[in-house]
Amino acid sequence: MSDIIRRGYRIGKAYVNQWRERIEAIDAELAEKELQGAADTPPPGGSGGSGGSSPARDDNSTDAVWRRAQDKIRAAQGETAARREMTPEPASGAANEKNTSAGSAAADPNATDYRILGVPIGADWTVVQAAYEKLSRRCDPRRFPEGSDEQKDAQRILERVNIAYEALRKRLDPTESRFGKLEFE
Repeated sequence: MSDIIRRGYRIGKAYVNQWRERIEAIDAELAEKELQGAADTPPPGGSGGSGGSSPARDDNSTDAVWRRAQDKIRAAQGETAARREMTPEPASGAANEKNTSAGSAAADPNATDYRILGVPIGADWTVVQAAYEKLSRRCDPRRFPEGSDEQKDAQRILERVNIAYEALRKRLDPTESRFGKLEFE
């Protein structure tokens, strides 16, 4: 019996890690976009680190901070490119579908929420609800040992999933649009 429990634990842990990595990849993409926007603007201030300043001052100078930010951007872009190279190319029909979903991602304000739940952008309410229920069961913190890193990761993932679900629920759920604004005395 304990072998079954251990195996179930390992499988659950693998699923939580998979979703954590997926959410971290989405976070990395968003951070990369934010940093890319910051990289397009010139650095504030002057050279800051020139002259006879100490090495500690050079580490905190505007130029040093700017160089570190650019290095982080390049590293994130390299990781993203490496991930794309490792991902197999879709079939021609799927490529067209991917292009249309990419176009709808720019138009859809909830595209990140759809990605967090792991459903196609523009999916209907029943698909979103099923994905949410599946994810919330998988990353329920009560399934992991008390005080463990896995439990903390599961809690963070569950919070992000809940936020994404609530945003999509407010937009897609027909009962929310009908009854969400009612007030009771």
